[in-house]
Amino acid sequence: MPRINLPDSSSDNDSQNSSEDEIGSESRSQLESSSEIRISIQNSSENKSDYGFFGDATCSICFDAITQENMKITKCKHIFHKDCLKAWTDAKGRDAKCPNCNEEIR
Repeated sequence: MPRINLPDSSSDNDSQNSSEDEIGSESRSQLESSSEIRISIQNSSENKSDYGFFGDATCSICFDAITQENMKITKCKHIFHKDCLKAWTDAKGRDAKCPNCNEEIR
């Protein structure tokens, strides 16, 4: 089988790897900031911004956008529309569990 000799391009690879590291780091940073929405449903006097709400959350019951005015935070720290969660808990009764993690919400 014939052998093919390729030119040494280690300096090209180093600069390419450096560029990929920068791009990877930037992508990770964007992903981390977009995944900072860790909120639940709990109607309390706590400040909703304490949960990291940035306004781009989606209700996992109806899949529409959630705003601070229409959200409810559960004790398991998931967020939903107030009306969606009320309908969910009314339909499930006393045994209502979080649609996301199955923790009790009543």
